[in-house]
Amino acid sequence: MYEGPVQDLIDELGKLPKKAFLNREGAFVKFDGDFKGVGAAEARKDFRLLGIVQEAPEFTLFVKMTGPKELVEKNEAAFDQFCQSVTIKR
Repeated sequence: MYEGPVQDLIDELGKLPKKAFLNREGAFVKFDGDFKGVGAAEARKDFRLLGIVQEAPEFTLFVKMTGPKELVEKNEAAFDQFCQSVTIKR
């Protein structure tokens, strides 16, 4: 169906850990490090990003949480719960 970079991305998403998202399994990522948001003068230290992506024929949906590592760690279960609660009206 796809060729080149798009297919490469889909293949890589398939290798990532999975978590429940949109009543299916979404590709999950977790990154730790310094974070420099759009327009920020300096990077913030010790941040974490949680992200999940669901690729479907009609759409691709992303959800992410970024913040101080300790705060994101404390709220990972809430992130999972939110992702499990997302629905699409058709």
